[in-house]
Amino acid sequence: MKRNGEKKYSSLHCHVFPGVIARIRQSNIRNYSIFLLDGVLFSHIEYVGSDYDSDMKAMAEDETTQRWWKLTEPLQNPYPSRLSGEWWARMELVTRSRKIKRPGRKTRRFCFCSEVQHDNDGAIKNLSRSLGRTLKTNIFSKNVQQYRVFLGFTRLCLYVECDVEDFAGKNDPLVGQLLNCGLNGSAKMGTLTRWKLMKEVFHTN
Repeated sequence: MKRNGEKKYSSLHCHVFPGVIARIRQSNIRNYSIFLLDGVLFSHIEYVGSDYDSDMKAMAEDETTQRWWKLTEPLQNPYPSRLSGEWWARMELVTRSRKIKRPGRKTRRFCFCSEVQHDNDGAIKNLSRSLGRTLKTNIFSKNVQQYRVFLGFTRLCLYVECDVEDFAGKNDPLVGQLLNCGLNGSAKMGTLTRWKLMKEVFHTN
């Protein structure tokens, strides 16, 4: 995100063009959220179609979507790690919950982000899987519907869905536990900096 672009980006996403929302759904994207923190964007989508490339091409060719991107893209600085022809850089899914409950009207979404320091990808993946095992043994007591851990560039992102009646948001003990957990390992295993809670600036079912 470019300097001083966060406020305008958030404001724009409070008033997304209806045609953009319609095109997102026509392109078989569901449960789409964008989170923002300190100039970094994280997007989580679920694709329910059978031809992703064709659906993304149709979105890119949509005139309303193009007008929308002319407003939002000048506010962004894309990661250099993105693939050729892409605007957003992909992250690798390194671990996820096997127990998944479909999101409902009461579902809230949270994204935690940590910067990563490590010697090699294998070490940080092992650390990520260790985090997944910890979440698996503790998180479902809070009626979390699903979690996913993504690794990309120099960041690790934890995406969580939960029922708002069973989760106290920023004041929930789990949030506090994650925010205060540095997950510091040896140099061999890699190190995660303190977790930060990102702000959700956009969501569509």
